[in-house]
Amino acid sequence: MTKAVDAKMLRIAISAVRPIEDELRTQLRALHTGRYDADGRRNATSAALDGLTKLGFTIVDNASVFAIRLGGLRAESTTGVLGAMTNWLRAAEAKIGAAA
Repeated sequence: MTKAVDAKMLRIAISAVRPIEDELRTQLRALHTGRYDADGRRNATSAALDGLTKLGFTIVDNASVFAIRLGGLRAESTTGVLGAMTNWLRAAEAKIGAAA
């Protein structure tokens, strides 16, 4: 039995996640201007995680994979939170398209 897709909830979540993803991407790009800035990277990632948590995402971070889950969709990335957000957004958009 397939679970029904709550397209409205996914659209709302997409519109909330997109600015968090954009901000993290912007901050990480700004950090690539010279020396590696571990504190800057940690702060930018922490802010993104706080935003995702406030939206109700479940977050799993272990040594080999980073994963987020919301709305029945789980997205993983071996590159960290930015990759997981990008993958989740693509999956959510595909799920909405498939439900239409």
